[in-house]
Amino acid sequence: MDFTNLASSTADITNNLTLVAKYNLSTKFQIGLNAKYATGRPYTPVASTIYHSDQNIYEPVYTATNSNRFPDYKRVDLRMTYFSQLFERYSVVAYIEGLNILNITNIFGYTYSPDYTQKQEIKSYFGSRMIVFGFSLSI
Repeated sequence: MDFTNLASSTADITNNLTLVAKYNLSTKFQIGLNAKYATGRPYTPVASTIYHSDQNIYEPVYTATNSNRFPDYKRVDLRMTYFSQLFERYSVVAYIEGLNILNITNIFGYTYSPDYTQKQEIKSYFGSRMIVFGFSLSI
């Protein structure tokens, strides 16, 4: 309903692949790998601008709706999990996980200079390499 012409959906991720592998090192330790790949989402680029001198602003002129795509999304995570029992009654799971261990840059979007002559990448926050610790206690 938002488009007057045929256009890709903003949520059109044409291909999406996730590979999950887990290996039990012992009864208490497990190592896991999670690899993700997805084709880039569509977006509408700025083609040019119109300058409004009375307001001292630039108005962007866009290309066809969703006529371009962000770069493909790629990420590899590695996790070590520890399983245990507390007082032989409660289940405890603790883990340490490296997110985006290959430090692949994934683009969330673009931002433009006030006159739209320069485009800058907005990097995905969760696309940054980071270490995560966590645990759960089931009672």
